[in-house]
Amino acid sequence: MKIEELMNMTLGKIQTRIAELDTEVETLNAGEATEEAIARINAAAEERRMLDARKKDLEDLEKRQKGAQQLAGGSASGTLLERGGMGGEESAIEKRAKTLVETGRMEMRQLLSTGTLTPEAAKKEIGELPTVMSSIVDDVNSFELEGNGAWTFAYRKTDSVAADVTEGETIGGTAGSFGTGRIEPSTWGILDEISNQVKKFSPLAYEQSVRNNAYLALRRFAKKKITKAILDSELVDKVETMAIDESFLRTLVLGFNGDESVAGGTKLYLTKATLQKLGKIRGANEKKPLYEITFTDENNGKIKEGGTEVTFSILSDLADTGLIESGAKDVMIYGQMKSVDMPLWGNFEVKTDEGGDYFKRNMMGIRGLQTAGAGVTRLHTIQVINNKANP
Repeated sequence: MKIEELMNMTLGKIQTRIAELDTEVETLNAGEATEEAIARINAAAEERRMLDARKKDLEDLEKRQKGAQQLAGGSASGTLLERGGMGGEESAIEKRAKTLVETGRMEMRQLLSTGTLTPEAAKKEIGELPTVMSSIVDDVNSFELEGNGAWTFAYRKTDSVAADVTEGETIGGTAGSFGTGRIEPSTWGILDEISNQVKKFSPLAYEQSVRNNAYLALRRFAKKKITKAILDSELVDKVETMAIDESFLRTLVLGFNGDESVAGGTKLYLTKATLQKLGKIRGANEKKPLYEITFTDENNGKIKEGGTEVTFSILSDLADTGLIESGAKDVMIYGQMKSVDMPLWGNFEVKTDEGGDYFKRNMMGIRGLQTAGAGVTRLHTIQVINNKANP
């Protein structure tokens, strides 16, 4: 959907289109998970996101106009930004947006670790950011570590083992053992540029345009760093013999974790190509798709077969890891992602620059920086499936 078309739609037309998209996605989810179907679901989900954001904007605008009319005795003049909001005072996001316009600088905390950029109150005013990418950034354990050095963690290598006790003799048994690891801070950065014409937008629209460029780029880089940290970790279990066939799901779930338990809080990360292979597998008798694949949003979903079910996330970075070139056919990650730490040292920072070469070309430079790191911190809680057995 084009922006011009979206901006010209009334609230009624938006609601009608949302209902049409919901029906379309429901129909597609009930069918075969072909490449075309997945692409249509993704396209419908992206259009739905845009419609939801525009619908919220129109509803908020309508409420504010009514409130402004009541405050002004039945008439309202000027824009909400010019009047400083309904109560005559600027909101936190309006103040921050104006600060960005005036200083070319914005700082916020823990942007990478959350699914949205802004606090809930601000999100209602400007809508959510289009973060249609793997949720792995939100699934890991992220926390602030400002003012500290490298993150040193301890993990259990072996459990204690009890033994029979004989009176008068030293108690036997074997004590458990531990290991330590470190996550070093590194600075992740993005330098991009957009047209200087965004300065003609309202402060809120201007701030959102600047933010989108830096924030989304850093999230993409963060998921790449997390993926590499997992694949390179010595604490993960490496699996190279898990064929994509009718036994895949049960082998995945029942082959993970301890001998007497099936771990909870697990998630599977795979490429769209691997997901399509699963969608093509047929049952032995009815020849219908064996695995029921449903989407909960554009990136996440569930794979079910009988009473076995796993949550999944599409992760394109797995196709660009170097493992494919070494002979792997389907690279996947499965496990408890809270075992992956992503400490953040300080604020996410965005700065703009309109001078020098940018001035000559009527462009605006945008620089985003975040100091962070990532690493697996627990043994035997994540599997890397480097499958060389599949055709």
